[in-house]
Amino acid sequence: MIQGDSFLCHHLDPEKWRDVAFVGGVWPRVHVHPEIKMCGYMPAKWRSWTHKQRMWESQQQGSLERINMQNKPPVNRPTKLQNMTFPPICTGGRAPVGNGGLSLRSRKWMVEAITNCPHTLYSGMNTSDMINLACLVHNAENEDVYFSIVLAGLQAPLPMAFEAALFSAQMLFS
Repeated sequence: MIQGDSFLCHHLDPEKWRDVAFVGGVWPRVHVHPEIKMCGYMPAKWRSWTHKQRMWESQQQGSLERINMQNKPPVNRPTKLQNMTFPPICTGGRAPVGNGGLSLRSRKWMVEAITNCPHTLYSGMNTSDMINLACLVHNAENEDVYFSIVLAGLQAPLPMAFEAALFSAQMLFS
């Protein structure tokens, strides 16, 4: 994808990126809005989007009585359980990666993300098909942030920070 505010400075060989789900520029660890720290923001979003599975897992661990005491109905088992461990994205050579202005995206992984963690408004799925999903996105989120979070949560193959920085850059020049 190349948006209107992007430009290429040299030849781009998409074959070099065939093995990754998504490559875009590296985001700074602290966002342009200082209150958003991407290293904490992305895992927190994944936790909120997978809340239904967390509720179901607590029921399975014997806390059903506590949930019922709060007058909340039991949560049905999600149809496909997700890995709840969000990978470390700001250690070991990793960084928040995925600016979408200039990006390459695997069609297979985009479908995987939308199927496993759809946005309730923008996925194109019927809401009745989303009832028992472990992961749902209700809030407004830019599409590149959405895909970066969901693909990391799904353990998709993503580039290291240095590799992504060789692909493109964002917010380095003013």
